[in-house]
Amino acid sequence: MSQSIDNNNTIKQSRMSAVTFAAYGRAKDVLRVSKVPVPTIKPGHVRVAVHASSLNGGDLHLIHAEPFVIRFMTGLFKPTKLVAAGSDFAGTVVECGSGVTELKVGDKVFGESSNHGFAAMAEQVCVPVEVVTKKPKSLTMLESACLPIAAMTALQGLRDYGAIKPGERVLITGAGGCVGSMAVQIAKAYGCHVTAVCRGKHAAMVSQAGADIVVDFERDDYLTLGQTWDCVFDAACYRPIRSTMGVLNDNGRFVHVGGAGMGSIMRSLFLKPFYSWFTSKQIQIFVQTCNVPDLRELVQLCDAGKLKPCVTRTVTMDGVAGAMDDFENHKTFGKVGVAIIADDEEQSALSSDDEDVRR
Repeated sequence: MSQSIDNNNTIKQSRMSAVTFAAYGRAKDVLRVSKVPVPTIKPGHVRVAVHASSLNGGDLHLIHAEPFVIRFMTGLFKPTKLVAAGSDFAGTVVECGSGVTELKVGDKVFGESSNHGFAAMAEQVCVPVEVVTKKPKSLTMLESACLPIAAMTALQGLRDYGAIKPGERVLITGAGGCVGSMAVQIAKAYGCHVTAVCRGKHAAMVSQAGADIVVDFERDDYLTLGQTWDCVFDAACYRPIRSTMGVLNDNGRFVHVGGAGMGSIMRSLFLKPFYSWFTSKQIQIFVQTCNVPDLRELVQLCDAGKLKPCVTRTVTMDGVAGAMDDFENHKTFGKVGVAIIADDEEQSALSSDDEDVRR
């Protein structure tokens, strides 16, 4: 049997507000707040009243329908139906489907829905229990919603593909971005020496995140510093892959995260076997996959004071199109949160002046 509640925050209704698009294109041109049906509970799923969501690069891939294969899932020339955007979420469980034992109604949870229809920038979302768990006690709902995709990408990239070990030297590019700012903190939590590459205006945030050395890529070339690293976590693709491989130590790992589109991924795929066959260095390419054990590791890191999202801007659903346009044009840094049901902390963030982070 399913279990559900009905309170002031989750009044039973047939329709709800969500950030949606009905055509492919630039975020500011296609994103709208629309009324859509409330998701129906399924066996093995939970329905969550969403307090907050956040922006991710995957949202842009969906909105642009790039790579092209996305069109075979959503519609060749335009979406075949209204598509709800958003992946990350944090909120309160309001209904549990049959077979769910891990969570109960009223639990405060977080997770991500990119492999289950997106639709997290909405008042409610329905997801399988395999992609949701209780949120960190030390974080607000908004901060928790800024964790899943970015932090899990950093965690899996560094731990599983970068195979980092205490005492190793790690270079992180794009350290001022969603994933990079998480990677700095996670690498430090794993006991590594971190060199972080970012824009100079983001250096203070990256330094506060724990980086041992911060390099302004607009002023200095990290390839000419005379240093080498055991792992390069490349979240920005500032420099050609072959050049970056030259600053890896023997048995070093280059972890390709993204930043320059399909072209850079194809180059990594082309070069990967060459380095595997003829050198001791490795090129690793991966796509993060959400799972409860990794979500729980993120919770442990947060509650131990070793990880916290760098939330630099907060918007409501009405502000998502403008914020996503800024994100698309590289005018944001850290994480941009979306308040759906504004708690006290989120309301404070919404009412504060964020002009300094938008510059």
